[in-house]
Amino acid sequence: LFDGVSARSAERGDGSRWTITCERDGGAALTLDAPWIVDATGRHGLLARAWREPDRSTTTLALVRRWRRPGGWPGAYAGQTLVESYDEGWAWSVPLSDEARCFTVMVDHRTSEFAGGDLAALLDAELGKAPHLLALLEGAAPDGDAWACPASLYTSSRFAESGLLLVGDAGSFIDPLSSYGVKKALASGWLGAVAVHTALIDPAMTDEALAFFDARERDVYRQYRRASAAFFQGAAEVYGTPYWRSRAEAALSAGAGTTLPSGTRADPDDVPFPGDADVPEGEVRAAFEVLKSLPTLAAVPGPDLRTRRRAAIEGLRIVRTDHLATDVHPAGLRYVRGVSLLRVLELAERHTDPAGLWQAYNQVAPPVSLPDFLTALSTAFAAGILVHRDR
Repeated sequence: LFDGVSARSAERGDGSRWTITCERDGGAALTLDAPWIVDATGRHGLLARAWREPDRSTTTLALVRRWRRPGGWPGAYAGQTLVESYDEGWAWSVPLSDEARCFTVMVDHRTSEFAGGDLAALLDAELGKAPHLLALLEGAAPDGDAWACPASLYTSSRFAESGLLLVGDAGSFIDPLSSYGVKKALASGWLGAVAVHTALIDPAMTDEALAFFDARERDVYRQYRRASAAFFQGAAEVYGTPYWRSRAEAALSAGAGTTLPSGTRADPDDVPFPGDADVPEGEVRAAFEVLKSLPTLAAVPGPDLRTRRRAAIEGLRIVRTDHLATDVHPAGLRYVRGVSLLRVLELAERHTDPAGLWQAYNQVAPPVSLPDFLTALSTAFAAGILVHRDR
């Protein structure tokens, strides 16, 4: 609708509406009026900069250049994203076309040798420390100049207020080594759209929707800081250098007090929404071992089970709905791996084996895999939502 238009500033107008000053291609001015702004301007952060909190525990600078290889790259590497670590950094390469690839190194921004100098020479020197990627440059020639861009982490003091949301990299930036930045951005954009949609169709839920979005964005950043520690720790064990040790320590510190969803990978789809289960993995595994040892399933509701109404996503809006709470998890739980704990509770007493319970669940709810269902069932026992009748 506004192709070729760039926003330059935004201010609150009368009645808390926004006045956005824009510039068309060619320099012509344009003023827009809107009740909501979704800041999706990435690292630039048109409005987000006012709330931004840099993570100063580590700093990262990306040195980038394109190379072209006539006739294309070796078949085994065609179309592949490649990553290689070395003692004081890591490098990666992505294909841009059959004959062009982008090569990038991620170095400590505070190292004095990167404070100035020839970017191409600095990049070449760093690629020389990554022998596997360096070998790919045989027969290739630079395609344009080298450039540098900041790649340090940051989050925000808040991600939402009435009329304004920060989504994707505008609000926070996770370590590129996780490789989940795009998925994080897409998930953030989707949830932001749900939050704004809720506020527009149900103004009474505005504060709840904004709080839900804000909590999710904070959790994503903390969980991924903690999840990235495994990458840094692995490299620190190999190289033992300050570059990797400092990043491992910083990631663990930033993620302190958080718990990854039980049995999950470092994937934005697995970071829980507020109200999703975050029961420690060790407790879930212990509950699963007990479940395997029993000849039959005899599940009943836990003695301290109760419901608590909290915000959750239903369709494309945020509503208040029941969550299952116990003394161990008073905030309330709702989903594990996409499995509704409310549905599991409804069905559990009528089935004497987990496989039969899983089949019954898939008849009344969106189907899930058996491993995901068993993780959810084990979590229900670990959280005290269900207990074994003979225990």
